[in-house]
Amino acid sequence: VVGVDAFEDFALDLQYRFDHVAPYSALPAIKHAFALGISTKDNSSTYMDGLAKMHISCCMDNGWCGAMHRNYDRRGSDHLCKIVRMRLGLL
Repeated sequence: VVGVDAFEDFALDLQYRFDHVAPYSALPAIKHAFALGISTKDNSSTYMDGLAKMHISCCMDNGWCGAMHRNYDRRGSDHLCKIVRMRLGLL
């Protein structure tokens, strides 16, 4: 099983889930997550800074997400932004 995300923190989160969170961890398969950008064009690159700002601001509970992730943390829930919030010192 291969998982790909353009952002390293989200790829790390996916690998953690593959290794430690049911039902993914129980799958009898080799599982790897990669931080890569995939495009419809070969040998091309694009700027993803706008998208990165949007994701980081959401994980910081700013912008369009409101306090969603802070509420997840308070409940002890696992969520997509956990590694981002840990790196930002919010957890």
